[in-house]
Amino acid sequence: MILVNTKKTEQFEETFARMTKNQLESMLKHANFDTPLHLIYVSDEFSATQVGKLIGGVISKWLTMTVLTNIWKHEIGVPPLYLTIVDYHWIKAAKPEFVNIHRYLNGTGGDQKYDEDFFYIAPLYHLAFTKLEKLIVLDVQDLEFHVDISELYDEFNYFEEDNVFGIGLDLSLHYRIMLQEYIIKNPGTFLGQPGRFQGFNCGVVIYNLVKMRASELYNKYLNEGEVMNLLNKYGFRATLAEQDWMTNLGYSHPELVYILPCEFNAQTSIQYMKNEWIPVFDAYHFCDIWSNLKIVHFNGCGPMPEHCGNDPNGQSKLFKAGKYFNIGVGIDWLSIEMMRRGEALNMFYAEIIPEDEQDGAQDGDQDGDQNGVQNGNHNGDHENKHESKANDQEHR
Repeated sequence: MILVNTKKTEQFEETFARMTKNQLESMLKHANFDTPLHLIYVSDEFSATQVGKLIGGVISKWLTMTVLTNIWKHEIGVPPLYLTIVDYHWIKAAKPEFVNIHRYLNGTGGDQKYDEDFFYIAPLYHLAFTKLEKLIVLDVQDLEFHVDISELYDEFNYFEEDNVFGIGLDLSLHYRIMLQEYIIKNPGTFLGQPGRFQGFNCGVVIYNLVKMRASELYNKYLNEGEVMNLLNKYGFRATLAEQDWMTNLGYSHPELVYILPCEFNAQTSIQYMKNEWIPVFDAYHFCDIWSNLKIVHFNGCGPMPEHCGNDPNGQSKLFKAGKYFNIGVGIDWLSIEMMRRGEALNMFYAEIIPEDEQDGAQDGDQDGDQNGVQNGNHNGDHENKHESKANDQEHR
């Protein structure tokens, strides 16, 4: 996780710090007591002390609460914890020319969000962390864990021979829109269409560092000329830093990439639920009902269209059906909308539903909405949990 105080203030901004704490607390809450956790925070010299205080405070609080809440059960225990803070300049030094050319080619130069070197270092982790074999990299403050992080680690078991990293789909139309010129010139292309080639989201990524170091094909694209060719290949200008590099690499060499099931990076942004994109929005965005999501990624804007500056009436079929909400009640959203428009009367019903029954209650019309469920093309032995999806833009 990357945690840098770019504003050089005495402490991290309050909201950012709170969200960072909440994410770590949700991870620790679901962690089992047997699997060691090695937390690596990528930072810089100025921020290191602040990172230590912030993360140390969360761990101390968690340890205290674990003792207080479990002492009567006689089940006190915590996983072995290790904390390392790494200077991102050290990672960049593994291949600085890659970072420099990639940052130069990114179309948001001067935009503070992506105008820092640490947004471009992810493809170099295998060169920097030479003592590690595998690495899970997460956004630092907008994720919510619903399961033990060891479930995410288990996804390494499903890598095929040439897969070097695993990443979830971008659950939005971002790359469909960015690829419009390419699609016009290449009619019939799969790129940008719902499914395997709709683009990636870097909120949750798992890296097999051993395979990355061994892959001549992967390392070829770290060279300056190949970086330029790859980022220019599909006719759009990169704006999302390393995410665009990974997406284009996946377009060119899908064999290098394992598609992480959408449940491990279920993005919430409804930025693109607007205008002519509304009819296809669900095909890109829908992953699964809330109770089946493993890691929720609160990126972008929402939860209502007006929060994104969109028309409040511009709602997709599954949005109207309440498929994107965790509300604990069964509501006929379509009927409510009909009532609002005066098209129907007295069609509202609400029923409190126990948590363990929400799957069946919220999963109505599943057959009719099948196109809204993205398959990640996993092998049959990976069961139904490998139905994949994706979304993003300003949300990483």
